[in-house]
Amino acid sequence: MTLPDPYYDHASCYDCGLEYKSPGWIEVMIPDFVWREISPTGDEEGLLCISCISKKLIKHGFEKVPIWLCEPGPITFLPIEATRSNHALMRIWYKKSKKLEKEKQNET
Repeated sequence: MTLPDPYYDHASCYDCGLEYKSPGWIEVMIPDFVWREISPTGDEEGLLCISCISKKLIKHGFEKVPIWLCEPGPITFLPIEATRSNHALMRIWYKKSKKLEKEKQNET
């Protein structure tokens, strides 16, 4: 059983206000030395959504910063070195999603 964490129950992005508990929140980690540079509080504290992290990285001149996806929810990342097999997987996923979409439309 996971106990509720009072900090995260009411936490939100420091810059845009997106709530941490929002289904749109994508949990990522970035290297500590980068976080110290972009932290909204000027130290190691604060919380930023992935969009605001990206904006801060650009503002501070960072490029190609590795991120670690912690809790992807509905998202799966493919490697940047997309191969034919990855493209094939994308086509299969797309066809399945379109089929499911048609089935849902037919139900209504």
